[in-house]
Amino acid sequence: EHKHAPSSVAAIEKLNPQAFDAFRAAKEKDPQLSDHLMVHKPWVDNVVFACPVCGGEMHRVPEVIDCWFDSGCMPFAQWGFPHAPGSLSRFDESFPADFISEAIDQTRGWFYSLLMISTLVFDEETQRQMGLTRMRSYPHPYKACIVLGHTCDKDGKKESKSKGNYTPPEVILDRVRMDFAVVDEAAAGKGAVAKQGEALIATADLEGLDLTDGATVRLFRPGDGAREMVLRGTRKLPRRVVLLHDVDRKGLGVEVGPHGAKVMAVEVPRLSESQRVTIEDSHTPSPGADAFRWFFYASSPPWTNTRHSLTNVRTAQKEFQIKLRNVYSFFTIYANIDGFDPSEGAELKGLDADVLAKGQGYRPVNDRALLDRWMLSELALTTRDVTAHLEGYRVYEAALRLIDCVDALSNWYVRRSRERFWASGFSEDKRDAYWTLYACLTTLSRLCAPFIPFFAEEMYQNLVRRPWPGSQAESVHLCHWPTPDATAVDEALSVEMKAVRDIVSLGLQVRTNNRLKVRQPLRSVDVVLARRDLKDRMKAYEGLITSELNVHEIHWLEPGQEGQEVVYKLKPNFRALGP
Repeated sequence: EHKHAPSSVAAIEKLNPQAFDAFRAAKEKDPQLSDHLMVHKPWVDNVVFACPVCGGEMHRVPEVIDCWFDSGCMPFAQWGFPHAPGSLSRFDESFPADFISEAIDQTRGWFYSLLMISTLVFDEETQRQMGLTRMRSYPHPYKACIVLGHTCDKDGKKESKSKGNYTPPEVILDRVRMDFAVVDEAAAGKGAVAKQGEALIATADLEGLDLTDGATVRLFRPGDGAREMVLRGTRKLPRRVVLLHDVDRKGLGVEVGPHGAKVMAVEVPRLSESQRVTIEDSHTPSPGADAFRWFFYASSPPWTNTRHSLTNVRTAQKEFQIKLRNVYSFFTIYANIDGFDPSEGAELKGLDADVLAKGQGYRPVNDRALLDRWMLSELALTTRDVTAHLEGYRVYEAALRLIDCVDALSNWYVRRSRERFWASGFSEDKRDAYWTLYACLTTLSRLCAPFIPFFAEEMYQNLVRRPWPGSQAESVHLCHWPTPDATAVDEALSVEMKAVRDIVSLGLQVRTNNRLKVRQPLRSVDVVLARRDLKDRMKAYEGLITSELNVHEIHWLEPGQEGQEVVYKLKPNFRALGP
């Protein structure tokens, strides 16, 4: 028994010029047939040719190979290796891949097929025979493998088109709106009733649009003018249907579809324009592409399932992007008022600290105020940590580090430095504050570029390209990755300021728990430090802490002393004790 594996259609036709006559006859009857189908069933079953060894008639083997075999061949098949001209050098340069990334179900799928075929085919002897320039050691299909969890709905359940428990991408990327099948009270059943001027949808759909019961929305037919209506949620309706009052339904010129309330969510967009309406929240914009990307980076570790919803995307957006945009807006507003121009006196190329140091009025970090030194130290440490995390494929940890940095910049540095920016004139201290904030924003624009490319580009174009249109890189995505400023790093200062911020955060939490507003001054606060070595170092920050907590003095207690300040009263629980 002989076997032969021709590499192409041309190779088969060389053995039998009439091998594909059956397919060509079928294509004459149906010109829409794609040429690539000629090597697939049923036409490939008609292909025969003479055996190159014995001259007998050869047919296709009946076995069908698992399609995962194709995916496992991807590293060399994408280049046509080893048959295509030039494929050797391309494959040699790209194999193994730096990393691959897929969901956990690919553990026995693509991840395994790549490993299996690579191990089977590319032993050292084969590598030498193929002419590869360097020996790959096992395992060698990829250097790193990032395993992801699945994307689920807000309750952690698998998203399903038929059930409708998914968030359409356009709701996140374009406008907050969805299509709904129209139903009347008869089709809705279960006693659901809509008042005139109100639209009823499933409570789950109301939450999916991130709206509250009674919100005002725009409701319209495709291509027609919109009318404002009050949106209500109910548990008596299935997903992706809307119940309208007869008057509203006739006014919109819509009717109930053939399936009534039993229409599947995936079928709604395919209904006629007279059987569906669009509900849009015109008051709140959609989060956009940057927020969508950031959500998947920062919402949870990559190996866990992601609970995807419009609400969760907006929550992640508030924690990072909105804070960063607020800082950016603060800087641009006051920089324009005061006429701060980083390009004065120097045509700079690059944005690292040694380059910015050539700018007019830029002073060494050690000559600046404490807050400036701390913030620039945090920036350098963030740059160092984010770089290390990304090089180690730890995207989630890199995102968390950026969140911490932006929170420190927004809630501590800018808030504590506002009076410096508001001060009249242009003192040396005020210029230091501008240079510090400018360095932070330009560095963050580069650090954030892989995560939120559009906003990073917006910041870069305004902060960098506008002052230096000729000497700086055309785009943030063409810049060099930032290098941490080693001269700015002050580990001790970072530890001390973190302790100060923790004390303030806990103190404010105590005020909140006891309903004591910050504007109400208190006599003192008792602080117990877990790290005793920080006690003496914290005394230098007492003014900062008392100002934040609005207290007159601080009592530093040793661990265990806090019990001396608390008076306990014990009352018997007579109901539990009994008679």
